[in-house]
Amino acid sequence: MNEISTFSALHENIKTVLEKPSLFAEKITRFSAGGLGACAYSDDITVGELARSWQHKEYHIKCPHCGAEAYITQWAGKVGSGGYWEIKAYCPRCGKEYRYDMYAAGNACRAHWTALRKILQEERESIRIETARLNKRDGDQSLFPFDKYKVWVQRDDSPHGLANMHVCHLQDGWEIKIFIQNVELWQVVNYGNRSKDDGFVDVVMMVKDWFRSPTTMPGRVGTNQEAAQYEWEACNDD
Repeated sequence: MNEISTFSALHENIKTVLEKPSLFAEKITRFSAGGLGACAYSDDITVGELARSWQHKEYHIKCPHCGAEAYITQWAGKVGSGGYWEIKAYCPRCGKEYRYDMYAAGNACRAHWTALRKILQEERESIRIETARLNKRDGDQSLFPFDKYKVWVQRDDSPHGLANMHVCHLQDGWEIKIFIQNVELWQVVNYGNRSKDDGFVDVVMMVKDWFRSPTTMPGRVGTNQEAAQYEWEACNDD
């Protein structure tokens, strides 16, 4: 794990962090928003997640002190009404992190905590998927080489709760979901350059063959099918 200990260091090294955000997993300590009651916080946000969030305009504000562009570092908001919120933001020009809320005099911030949370959740899941790709060590001899395919599992979004995984062709643009246990097509997410009546029979057969091969995932043993099942259960342990 790499270390970025200040927001100024993060700002200066943003390109390095964005190349491998999963390597920058230090947690940023949340701040206490006194008197908010039931709150949503940017808790446990990592340096890598924050760097990715900074790529969204919602995480940019005008510094109320110097007028330069500042970057939101932490936030909190009242759950329910979606009302009161407060944030911290780092201004590179001032070299300081400021804290203020929606009622502060002259507050130039118009970001809402619900938008900030949505972005954070999406970036967090994106980084997790990149880290947990089932074929991340697969080379040219694999049926799903890393540079051509993306194979991963994520938190279950199905009504049936059955273990499934995603397979995406990076160049052709298609993406499908396949049941892990019986290895059948469940859903087509994107057809890419394939026809809308395509049943992806060839890809399902490839998955069946790939499932029988030993996994290349670091720290995992067994077949690719066993690794996929394990990762799916780890993502859906609640």
